[in-house]
Amino acid sequence: MNCRIFKNLFLFLILLLNFNIAYSKIIFDKNDIIITEIEVQEYIKIHKNYTGEELAPNIATKNIYLMKNTLKRLIKKSPEYINSLEKTINKEFGVEVLENNTHTDYIKYFKFRNEFIINYFNKNLSENDIHIIFKGIDTLPLQLSTNKCLTVDIILDLSKNKSFAKLFFENLKNNSKDFNILIENIDYSICIDEKNFKYLESKIIDYIKIKTEKNFNEFIYNE
Repeated sequence: MNCRIFKNLFLFLILLLNFNIAYSKIIFDKNDIIITEIEVQEYIKIHKNYTGEELAPNIATKNIYLMKNTLKRLIKKSPEYINSLEKTINKEFGVEVLENNTHTDYIKYFKFRNEFIINYFNKNLSENDIHIIFKGIDTLPLQLSTNKCLTVDIILDLSKNKSFAKLFFENLKNNSKDFNILIENIDYSICIDEKNFKYLESKIIDYIKIKTEKNFNEFIYNE
C-alpha cells in the first residue's frame, strides 16, 4: 500500500475513533436518562442560537435532564401530543431539525413549556403582576419626551410607577406600543427602545414561569 494512502487512512481512523469516543462519553446517567458530552455541546450551541445566552456545561446538563425527563413522561402521558409537536416542527423548521434529536427535543420542550406561559398570559396575567415584576427591578431609568422621542426631556426611574405598570400591561394585552404617561400634568412619550422592551418582556416571562411551575410539574408528574 502506498505510504501516503496508508498515512491518510490512519489519520482518518484516528479522527473517527476520537469522534466516537467523544460521542459515547457519558457524563450523566440517572433514572434511565443518559447524557453525553456531545449532547451538552450541542445543547449549549442551540440555546445560544435561540436566546443569545451562553450556558455553562453544568447548567446545560441540568436543562437537558429536565428536558428529557419531561418529554419521556409526556410521551407516556400524551403520545398524540408529541406526534402533533413533531408534525409542527417538521412544518416550521424542516426535516433537518427532526434528524437532530437534541435540537428536536429542545423545540418540543420549549413549545410545551410555552403553552403554560401563554395560557397564564391570556387568562391570569394582571396589572398587579406587572407592578410586582417592575417593583422587583432595582432601577428602570427610561427616557421621557414631549415631542414623540425626537429629543429627550428627562430620564426617570419608572420601576415603582403604578401608572407605567398599568400602561405596559394594557400595551401587552392590546399588542401595541403606545407609551404615553402624565407626570406633573405634563404629557410625555416614554421612549422604550427594543432592548429595554425585550428586557421587560423577559422579566415578565421569568415571572410567569415561576407562577406556572406548580401546574407544569403537576401535569408532568401526576399519573
